[in-house]
Amino acid sequence: MRRSVREGWPGLRLPPLLLDGPPGIGKSHWARRLGALLSAPVTVIEATGESASFGVVGSQRGWGGAHPGRPIETVLQTLIGNPVIVVDEVEKAGTITSNKGTAYGLTEGLLPLLEPLSARRWSCPYYQVKFDMSWVGWVMTSNDYRRLPAPLLSRCPPLRLQALTLTGLIGFARRQGGARGLSETALATLSRCWKALQCGRITLACARSSGCWTGPLIFRTPRPSTNARDDGARRRARMNMKGNDMSEDDLIAPGARRIMRAYPSVYGTGPRTIRNSLLGDGFLCGPGWYPLIERLSADLAEIVREDGLKRFRVVQVKEKFGGLRFYVKGGNERALDRIAEAVQEAERTCEGCGAPSSIRSIDGWLTTVCDDCRLRGR
Repeated sequence: MRRSVREGWPGLRLPPLLLDGPPGIGKSHWARRLGALLSAPVTVIEATGESASFGVVGSQRGWGGAHPGRPIETVLQTLIGNPVIVVDEVEKAGTITSNKGTAYGLTEGLLPLLEPLSARRWSCPYYQVKFDMSWVGWVMTSNDYRRLPAPLLSRCPPLRLQALTLTGLIGFARRQGGARGLSETALATLSRCWKALQCGRITLACARSSGCWTGPLIFRTPRPSTNARDDGARRRARMNMKGNDMSEDDLIAPGARRIMRAYPSVYGTGPRTIRNSLLGDGFLCGPGWYPLIERLSADLAEIVREDGLKRFRVVQVKEKFGGLRFYVKGGNERALDRIAEAVQEAERTCEGCGAPSSIRSIDGWLTTVCDDCRLRGR
């Protein structure tokens, strides 16, 4: 921002950012918040939904379904030349290969847009004219930058973000509590609760499948939970304290483990730990989505067999912003279309119990959890 003023530029020019770190630390939220603070339009590109480069650069007219890329659409719709484009989970983007062997990958499509010289005279394949795209601000997020190609990393070195620590959480709670006028006694109680939660001595009674809070924090002693995500978090905390690798049976909820073992051509074979696989926790979503994930897995196994997708593998399955995220690699258009159908089905299904529902905002959190599950604290 200071450089923009110093150089006398007509607007703010952000360098491309790659936020790399473990899931659940707020990378995507920060990226969206950045655009809001800059009063700039924000367009979010889910990398797994844009497996080909067409979503970014567009496609030539004459092809069925031809369209301009999302950045160009944003500029033309808002008439603002420096929007913020967020590419979420960029390392999980797949590559589509045509019948002639030509590969269309999202990361390859990003390269000329991230390079300042080529971005200044970038040619849009849809409109067949050149645009100055060097003003666009790119913010990408990833869980493992090592899966990205070297040319992209050279244009956008990763900013490594650390996992949340107990000290950091306590510091955050004390700062926010102090800003809200809480007494020192209340702040000390919060600190003790965080420490006990980290050790697994207590659990949050009001946590539900989407990871949101349904009301005041209530603490009680542990009991068997139906919340696969909460169980995984507690087991990870205990594993980190013990400093060893726990087995797949210890970390993955039984329902998710059964599905993953039933379809080895889709999920691969173990052993999995949270140190070597993003599936080491199983499915980071509520059990209400397990039936539709199982149907999806069966269909993908059939597609893998019929189309000979020897390199197909599921990378991660989780809930994010109220929706299902099903990250894969080595897929084709048929597999991606089936995944898109499952994602749409999840938007109409309660994550806690599987009843009909819809995405809505509760206390600032997007979720599909129904009223019954919310009241039961699932």
